[in-house]
Amino acid sequence: MKLTHSDISEIREWCVERNHCKKEFPPGFVQLLKDDTKAFPTGQSIGTIMAWWREEVELVLEPDLRIRIIKAIYDNTAMEDARLPHNILNKLERRE
Repeated sequence: MKLTHSDISEIREWCVERNHCKKEFPPGFVQLLKDDTKAFPTGQSIGTIMAWWREEVELVLEPDLRIRIIKAIYDNTAMEDARLPHNILNKLERRE
């Protein structure tokens, strides 16, 4: 599935950094989320940075991992009484 760097950042936020429900994710997947941010174009023009956030990346997500991500986002946003990130949920819930 294709996700932007912004989408990947949102997944990292709710599945790693704000994972209050302590859902387990494969170490390789967590590392992939962290490595994506390392590619951020620091010291570049705002146009370059904005283009990087919108750039699409092809990720292969197994159906069970996709479901685990969706549940983690729902559970963790509920624990914080935060708004659901519908942009990423819509992409993840689509059957492609």
